[in-house]
Amino acid sequence: MPTLLFRTVKRRACARTAPYFACRQTGTLMATSNVPSADPLAALRGQRRALVVFAPFERHPAFEVQQHLVRSAHAELAARDVDLAAVLTVGTSRVGNAFLAPGQAATLSARFNVPSGSFCTLLLDRDGTELARSSDPLPPKVVFQRLG
Repeated sequence: MPTLLFRTVKRRACARTAPYFACRQTGTLMATSNVPSADPLAALRGQRRALVVFAPFERHPAFEVQQHLVRSAHAELAARDVDLAAVLTVGTSRVGNAFLAPGQAATLSARFNVPSGSFCTLLLDRDGTELARSSDPLPPKVVFQRLG
């Protein structure tokens, strides 16, 4: 169950403070949930595919190679509805353009059985089915073959 944060503020400040929202009648109550989605990949399910890259940190050599491969085939991946998820042990993890909250990277690592601090690349179909798994960077050619 999400935890709600309650704060009292002046009405004028409410209008500019995001992601909070205020009671229009009193202008004093602001509430927001501070609990992120339990499944960071839920927004993609049913609509997009995901290339999930697990790495110890952003400057890991294999992670940099995978980033280069993704950049080189960006248009083709976008045409096939593939989003990139970077799940880092140390650093800021993200799914597409959305940043993951602390702890969500560990949740994804546990869900997909990827040991913390190791490199792994997964290709997931729209329904979340694992199409490919590799301990090395996945070349776009392999991704496209698996997508059919």
